[in-house]
Amino acid sequence: MEPNILSIKYALVSFVVLFFATMVIIGFSSDFSTALEQSRSEQFLLLGETAWKILRFSLPPLIIIGAVFYFYIFPSQSRA
Repeated sequence: MEPNILSIKYALVSFVVLFFATMVIIGFSSDFSTALEQSRSEQFLLLGETAWKILRFSLPPLIIIGAVFYFYIFPSQSRA
């Protein structure tokens, strides 16, 4: 498989794992009991804020892992 596609695949898998792990951790550590009592628009706003918080945490590792595989791991395997 081409290194570009494989590095993107590894980066996306790590992003999904980090995203869902962070979602579970934030879900257990935050108190969302009052969220069900709010209006639909406020619920969607809270959902958007939480998703944005998780994305901000998960995007840098996505970029770093993809770059490490693309620039360091795959080139060293092709030289061996």
